[in-house]
Amino acid sequence: MGVLIVNINELCIDDILINIGKVLEIEEKPDCYSLVIERMDQKQIWTFKKNDSLTILRNQRSYLNVLVLHPIQPIKINFSKLGSILNF
Repeated sequence: MGVLIVNINELCIDDILINIGKVLEIEEKPDCYSLVIERMDQKQIWTFKKNDSLTILRNQRSYLNVLVLHPIQPIKINFSKLGSILNF
């Protein structure tokens, strides 16, 4: 587990918003994000601006969600230009 500050668009299901609760659902709208959060034995809807940053506690399950939702992109190399870059 680790405490992180993330942009709202990096938030994942199962992240825990510090002092608020566990994220159950995330819905992106044109101007904001709506989150369903488990808080005080209830499901509550919270709305955040698209440029907000949040302090979260990310557990192991959340890290797995990050890998699924934000997979590492392969690097594309143009080999025809590589020789000129390396002075070959």
